[in-house]
Amino acid sequence: MYSTAMTKQKLIIVFLIVGFQADRVKAETAENLHQLLTQSISYTQENSLSGQPLKETETAVSGWLGDTPSLQLSTLYGSDSQTADEYEANLQLPIKSAGRRQLDDQLVSQNQHLQHQRQQMHRLYLSGLIREVLWQCLISEQRLQIANSKIKWLQQQQRNAKALADNNQLSQTQWMMIKNALLQTQIDIESISEQVDLARHHFRALTGGDAIPDNYRETIRGDFSQFINDHPRVSVLQAQLDQAELRYENSLSSHQNWSLGVVAKQVRDVGFHENQMGVQVSIPISAIKTVPQSDQLDWQNSQQDIHLTLLKTHTEIKQAWLQLQSAQRRLQQQQPLLAQQAELAQQLISQLQQVYQMNEITQTVYLQQMIQAQDDLFAAELNQLYIERNKARQNQTLGIPL
Repeated sequence: MYSTAMTKQKLIIVFLIVGFQADRVKAETAENLHQLLTQSISYTQENSLSGQPLKETETAVSGWLGDTPSLQLSTLYGSDSQTADEYEANLQLPIKSAGRRQLDDQLVSQNQHLQHQRQQMHRLYLSGLIREVLWQCLISEQRLQIANSKIKWLQQQQRNAKALADNNQLSQTQWMMIKNALLQTQIDIESISEQVDLARHHFRALTGGDAIPDNYRETIRGDFSQFINDHPRVSVLQAQLDQAELRYENSLSSHQNWSLGVVAKQVRDVGFHENQMGVQVSIPISAIKTVPQSDQLDWQNSQQDIHLTLLKTHTEIKQAWLQLQSAQRRLQQQQPLLAQQAELAQQLISQLQQVYQMNEITQTVYLQQMIQAQDDLFAAELNQLYIERNKARQNQTLGIPL
């Protein structure tokens, strides 16, 4: 199941990052949840206090140079007048092999894929925050509406009780029952009103607007086996594993740079000068693959770490999904029973009023039954909202953004 504490933690982090600068962006009203997510992404990027763009490197990656060129100068003087002096300049150019260039292209492509998966992770993260805040708004507002309806009825009972008390027709116990129920409902209204305000405030901080789309309900789009391999958390880990494998492949000796040397040499002797030019080429034998022990250990450790994280992620997602499935079954089984209970509560309210007016039940019994009936009357409406929220949570757990 979803952790309330974790949800609040995520919300607090977002609201620290997103400044409360609603006037900077005039958000349009989203017609559906997908538009709401797009609106949220734009708004959070525009109003983020810490989301500075990453600095781009000023160093260009050469398509053919594998490392920094080097220039070697040497001078050899003869030990006597009979020995010639030699002057040599050697320019070494480390050239990328064809395999190395191909790997570079794969690394660039893989990095773009990884960045895309991270963007999907961000979309899913924002989707989760929006889903939770949206349903906090809807459920809190429904609970507030129910509490306001209940307190109106209790206030009417209080006015009736005062008239009875003036005629000495109401006991102290009955008066205390009404007063206690009224106070408790007022406390509930204060608490729920604060929840509504906070949820609305959080919704505004996430999306830049106040309007919840009319089409806010979601349908469950599949099950665990259909979506687990495409889950953004899993896709990011798989992309990291693929990238680590390419980096390890890049460290193999078969992909080392070719070395191209341009050599200029001058030999000087008494009455004799000779200029020499030449080219050196050093090509690694690709049939023999070796790798430093440290690079191999790093690759093995990285591979094991990512595989363990993948396994843990699979387990966490499946457990969360199974818990939501169980909760959904329970909520759906309760719904027809609560609907029947609401119908019975409506009938009971009508009958209680009739028998009370005929003095067939006491004021105390009447109040107890009516207060309970008020609660039973709206339980099905709240339960239906919990069912809809659970559907949204299942989609979130399966990695499906809005």
